[in-house]
Amino acid sequence: LREHIRSLLSEYVFAHLTTDYVAWTHDTVANTLSRCLHNIPTTDPTAISLPLDPFEMLSQRWNLSSLDVFEEKWKVPDSKHVAYMK
Repeated sequence: LREHIRSLLSEYVFAHLTTDYVAWTHDTVANTLSRCLHNIPTTDPTAISLPLDPFEMLSQRWNLSSLDVFEEKWKVPDSKHVAYMK
């Protein structure tokens, strides 16, 4: 009888009196952050023109279009190594 009452009471306690602190903390943090954090626009909403592509800005700043294309030249001491790599 004692075990039966204990099992009934423990089920009730676990269902109604105890708190799942992991879930409670997760919900509390999510609610707090959702009220405090806001989206920040990455562009100026009053700008007349569209923003430039970041790579395009970098290319213009460092004049990347005027650079020579790098061509790797292999220095192989023996022709059998070249045949092996092909």
